Amino acid sequence: MFNPTHYANSRPDGFGVLEIMPPDATDAPAPHIRYFVPLKETEARGQIAGPLAQLSLIQTFAFSRQALDRTIEAIYRFPLPGNAAVTGVTVRFGDVEIVATLKARPAAEKDYANAKQTGSQAALLMRESPDVFTLQVTGIKPDEAVRIETTYTQLAQSEGAQWTLRIPLTTAP
Repeated sequence: MFNPTHYANSRPDGFGVLEIMPPDATDAPAPHIRYFVPLKETEARGQIAGPLAQLSLIQTFAFSRQALDRTIEAIYRFPLPGNAAVTGVTVRFGDVEIVATLKARPAAEKDYANAKQTGSQAALLMRESPDVFTLQVTGIKPDEAVRIETTYTQLAQSEGAQWTLRIPLTTAP
């Protein structure tokens, strides 16, 4: 049974969000003002074999043209257990699907910047700490859902004769 009040390493008031980035520094809001693309759906699924779990966390975000009438860039910070390894990330913008590939960080950042500059849809995944990842996504259009699927392998924790598997959906604010 899920316990909504217990989190192993985070507070219950943080959550994975798709935060809208200002188009350029002159458009940046005051530091205390932040805008987010609404989360429409979260799904977790996977398979468990002994102490190993292969899991997928799928989150869908979308905003309407009435809310914002322009293509945006957003940043998605999401937690994973410290004992998990990301095995894949797929971002779907309507009919466009981007499957992450492993590259050296400078090369990946350059490719992302080039795609952003040309107005292409792109995604850049970075590990910020053992349990927090950041995904930058550019080219998000109004009235077009963005579906982010993160697959990862996780080791369950042994607790006597039982196993515990934690799927964090929150990050510390």
